[in-house]
Amino acid sequence: MKCYVINLDSRADRMANFEHEAHHAGIAYERVRATTPSDCHVPRSFILPAGSYANGISHKRIWQMLIDSGDEYACIFEDDAVWRGEGVFDPDLCIEAVRSSVDNVDMLFLGGNHTDYGAIKGVHVSGDLYRCGHTLTGHAYIISRYAAQHIIDNHNFDKTAIDAGWKPLHDMGRCYYYEPSLWVQRPDFSDIWGRYVDYRGCIK
Repeated sequence: MKCYVINLDSRADRMANFEHEAHHAGIAYERVRATTPSDCHVPRSFILPAGSYANGISHKRIWQMLIDSGDEYACIFEDDAVWRGEGVFDPDLCIEAVRSSVDNVDMLFLGGNHTDYGAIKGVHVSGDLYRCGHTLTGHAYIISRYAAQHIIDNHNFDKTAIDAGWKPLHDMGRCYYYEPSLWVQRPDFSDIWGRYVDYRGCIK
């Protein structure tokens, strides 16, 4: 499975942090230049900072790359993702393990917010695996080609953040998350919000 990381050209510091995490986790990845508000037309209907809309465009670009590749899954990171596990992280093994317990997997969140800012805690499946209620944040997740195509075809993100818009996919019942998280978000200055953010209270 191919891994991608989204990174702004202006944030070499965050790229260096992710390089350290990727080395620690033993993964290879492709850097994807993050879309900026100046690269796209932000709809007037969008209610959050323009950087949030541009961030959604970055994710959708990778989804299209997955669709075009013909691969079954892709693993997507934002550059503030921090590996919490021990040893090597293998996204293919994660999917195989989940599929041994359930039939299909459209999204597997490697860390996320399941309780705050409108998130909804999921239903326990087994061990540290839960079925999504509504998981927010997109700093580390695996997505199927089917899910990528479904979101692109059916969901409009012209009003709010991308992670708020994929609840209909979660409602289909094939999206899961790990708790505790395998990957969390590094507290840092957010170019989306224009301020320091710390999500350690809701991503554990």
